[in-house]
Amino acid sequence: MNLVENVTAGILVALFLWTARRVRSRWTSRASRNTPVPSDYVMEQQLMGQSGNLTRPDLPHGAHRDLVDLLHDLHARGGRPSVRTIADLTKLPRSTVHKVMCSKDLGGSSEAAQAIACAHSSRQRHKVTNEEHEEVLDDLAHRVEILWRNAKKEEAGPDPVEAAAMKILSQMSNGAGTHLPERIADPEWDAITKSRLLGASYDPEHSLLTLWFETPDAVTHFDLEDGTWPEEFARTLSLMVGKLVHVAVCALPDFELDSD
Repeated sequence: MNLVENVTAGILVALFLWTARRVRSRWTSRASRNTPVPSDYVMEQQLMGQSGNLTRPDLPHGAHRDLVDLLHDLHARGGRPSVRTIADLTKLPRSTVHKVMCSKDLGGSSEAAQAIACAHSSRQRHKVTNEEHEEVLDDLAHRVEILWRNAKKEEAGPDPVEAAAMKILSQMSNGAGTHLPERIADPEWDAITKSRLLGASYDPEHSLLTLWFETPDAVTHFDLEDGTWPEEFARTLSLMVGKLVHVAVCALPDFELDSD
């Protein structure tokens, strides 16, 4: 094969390769336009709830369920904004908003849940003053904080000190298992039996157990809060759990304080 034939063959090969690349390029371009959107993108958009119809998780009864129900009710009353909109309002990542609203696990933080609740509430603001609106948001944030902390406790399981305190109170009410009532003054014992126990919360950093009661009248309220019985209760509790525990009582009146 002479030089001319070699050059001609090279040109033909180059032309063939160029034509093949053009055909492949056009086919790839058309195929890309007809290819479905990648599944991870679709899942992300569904996850973020573009339409604002966020899925409420199926949760057992408890504080986490109460928290999620509250957030979804606020979301509905606020016009069902999308996750993107909520994230823009709260400056939270969209993944955090979705976890707080839709996850079966307690996602995010107390602060994130408070921000989302307040954002929903702000969207349904009506004819109220700025001061009234701030009070509403403060009350809502406090309510969300309590629910989130209780949900966190449920997730972690009962605290040993709180469980021991509840056991002692149960024994006191049944008159069994402890001689504690014998060391409590009659007016204070009457106040304990008349009041409704709401719960117990333990602060390990300060070794402080707070007992929450709801009182029916002013006399019961002050006998319960101002008595010396928490000291006796603390001694019994400390012996049971094997460490020093301080006890405080918080009485919430179920009556008008100035009624008497």
